[in-house]
Amino acid sequence: MTASEFLVLLAQGQILLLTCWKLFEWAHRRDGARRDVALLMLTLGVGVGLDWAQTRASIELGVVAHAAPMLVVLHPLLMLRLVDHFRAVPRWIWGLVVTGVLASWAMLLLTPDQYSMHAAVAIRVIFALSLLYGTHALVNGARHAQSVVRRRMGLLGAGALLIVILAAVHGLAFVVDGIPYVAGMTQVGLLAAAVLYGLGLAPPSWLARAWQQADVQQFLRAATGTAGESTDSVLTRLCSTARHAAGGQAAAIAIWNEQHNRLELVLRGERALVGGPLAADGLVARQWTFRRPFVADDRKEVRKACLRMAPGLDCTALLGVPLITPSRVWGLLIIFLRRGPVLPNEDLRLLSLVTEHTAVLLDHAALEQSLRREISVLKGERLPDETPLDES
Repeated sequence: MTASEFLVLLAQGQILLLTCWKLFEWAHRRDGARRDVALLMLTLGVGVGLDWAQTRASIELGVVAHAAPMLVVLHPLLMLRLVDHFRAVPRWIWGLVVTGVLASWAMLLLTPDQYSMHAAVAIRVIFALSLLYGTHALVNGARHAQSVVRRRMGLLGAGALLIVILAAVHGLAFVVDGIPYVAGMTQVGLLAAAVLYGLGLAPPSWLARAWQQADVQQFLRAATGTAGESTDSVLTRLCSTARHAAGGQAAAIAIWNEQHNRLELVLRGERALVGGPLAADGLVARQWTFRRPFVADDRKEVRKACLRMAPGLDCTALLGVPLITPSRVWGLLIIFLRRGPVLPNEDLRLLSLVTEHTAVLLDHAALEQSLRREISVLKGERLPDETPLDES
């Protein structure tokens, strides 16, 4: 086996392993983001697998061999689905990409042999342009996310950009004879793209922790207020910080009312939300039973819950993180999202660290308020009006 063959085999193996891993993740926890990532990798994984079976294992695929290029041309379309988790993709862009996919399929299936070279060039041009837009939109949409998500999507975008370059070079090679090092560029480019896809979609845990450390420090500084700050101010700042960290449309606190054994949504400057008790049989109350962070992205259930809590928002996913310390159950931080997060574990991990820190600040603020009230009583001073939060 030559060095070039080894590089190609290494790249194919990495793509197949990454595809299998993402399919396993989706099977383990079925949500929209994991489904979109698994389908994105499936377009490459199936194509690589069929090519490996035909070239390495000498298996005659027959008509099935057409499935490999037909799946690969779907890659830009599924990249747009990832983009849609960060920002809305205009309908005319969807229309252009879908038209490009259908045109590529038609050329793959119907082009006569004498025009096959022209069809190959056209397919590569359509593929490169579609994926180039999707890559630019993905990186641009993720730039306002917290750094772990931003860096991982940036690496995925860099891998996709390499695939765009390879497709353009191969298309040019059909038109211009004698382009040097095409085979070498393809082998090295495929391996580099596979590595970048791997780092973007399944980075090593040590690398993800290193990326997250700076974020944690930044958001903890943002969540830390001044001495003597009230619980209301702490919670308002937490909502603002969490909404920014997760890229949400809105954020609110559902305070736990022990007396009535229920969650009550408390607004923190969010005009699109409706406060008050949450239904005991609703989505949020069912998740609250487990007292752990959650992602809810079942569109039907989330829309039903949002009709009560956020009728003015077009949200299809919720993030929830409990606010609990050993001495007190404060409630639940809820973030309203237009689409489910692409990397939900990263968002929940960061939000959990921030809420744990904030819950300690809340205990400290509540203790200070209690001490000030007792001092005021001893001095015979008039007590300030207590908020419902303080009475719970």
